[in-house]
Amino acid sequence: MHATQPSDPLEDLLAGPSTSTTPSGDLALLGSVCAGCGARAFPARMTCHVCAGGRPAEAPVGSSGVLYSWTRVHVSATRDTPYALGYVDMDGAGDGGVRVLGLLDPVGAEWAVGDVVRVVATEGADDWSFTKDAR
Repeated sequence: MHATQPSDPLEDLLAGPSTSTTPSGDLALLGSVCAGCGARAFPARMTCHVCAGGRPAEAPVGSSGVLYSWTRVHVSATRDTPYALGYVDMDGAGDGGVRVLGLLDPVGAEWAVGDVVRVVATEGADDWSFTKDAR
């Protein structure tokens, strides 16, 4: 019988958020859920942020949500400006909803609190962002 080695905690932290594809073909974010208390988190955590329980399991966070708040950034030392960031209350996270911070695309769009957004693939340093859901 072959025993598996625990993953390197630093490697887990550097891996960053992951995504998957839903059966309908939408891109979805993957976070974690604690087996002990049921708390959900994004990105996935190594230890529960609520009860400090052991390693939470990977769990879907969702592929769409509602824009809770947003801002357009015009000064940055780490990326080209301007860019837009928003907090999104994700659908599909069950009763323990998750609020996710992410880039909003396109940058120049007129964003409003309450906009329905979805996760889309992007190129560059970030592999996903939120865009208005036109469906």
